[in-house]
Amino acid sequence: PKEFDFRPDPRVWRVRFSSLAPQDLQKAFENLQKPNPWEALAVDARQEIDLKVGVALSRLITTHLRDSVADLCPQREDGKSPMIS
Repeated sequence: PKEFDFRPDPRVWRVRFSSLAPQDLQKAFENLQKPNPWEALAVDARQEIDLKVGVALSRLITTHLRDSVADLCPQREDGKSPMIS
């Protein structure tokens, strides 16, 4: 995608490393690369998926917890389910 293509800009570089060991970081900084716009879009997609899955999982856990401990909580005066937060 053209709008994410930083390759022509001489100021933008990417360092790739998977370890914080000093020798690995040194090697990574000695081998700077131009960013790949497709990888940037993939990162955005993963973040959005993680957010949506996290929201769904939180709802599932909260619903299950509320149903599991409802008998341990005092009844509310308005007759609604106990509030779990």
